[in-house]
Amino acid sequence: IVQPTAEFLEKFGLSDQKQGIIVMPGSRETEVALLLPIFVEALKRIKGNYIYFVPTMPHLVDKIMMYADNVPIITIVKPEEKWQAIAASRAALVKSGTSTVELMAYNIPMVVAYKVHWLTALYIKHHVRIKYASLINLLLGKEAIPELLMEQCTSENISRKLQEILTNLEQRNAQLIELQAAMGKLAAGRGPSKPSTVAADVVLKMLKQPSYTSLG
Repeated sequence: IVQPTAEFLEKFGLSDQKQGIIVMPGSRETEVALLLPIFVEALKRIKGNYIYFVPTMPHLVDKIMMYADNVPIITIVKPEEKWQAIAASRAALVKSGTSTVELMAYNIPMVVAYKVHWLTALYIKHHVRIKYASLINLLLGKEAIPELLMEQCTSENISRKLQEILTNLEQRNAQLIELQAAMGKLAAGRGPSKPSTVAADVVLKMLKQPSYTSLG
């Protein structure tokens, strides 16, 4: 686990009075175009003094900043700074995917939000047979972290859930406990395998269980 250096904290002016939030709208341009405008509108509603770290690839920086709309977004392209930004952040707003596992490893409270084109959503509704989109909730068999999917993925819903884990200590601590429990389950089955391999195994096992119904 990487910890933020004094140089990193000073570079971005982080302190108890000014904290970071990790924002992960995806690594594909189509995901950024679909999700980041919603995320930015949600961030405008957040109360408090925060800066928003967006780990990304160099070719997406201009696209991301195009949607920033005066929100204090900082793109992070250096891998070593990505991990420091995660470790230095109070919470995260993230699309469903492997990023949730990275955040879980750092015990970062999060809100998962995701939507797709309506035709894709229609297919998912009738063919995807799992209850949850995030590995953490799949591991625990319950919605331990908030999932705002498809029509629930709105700036209003996102800002409300994100504000709760930023400022409501009871809800924040409850999620931290769940993250530790999920990490324990993941670590217990890891052995010599990579976390991503274990994650894939977990999802495949879940898909085979008849109790898992469609996301819709």
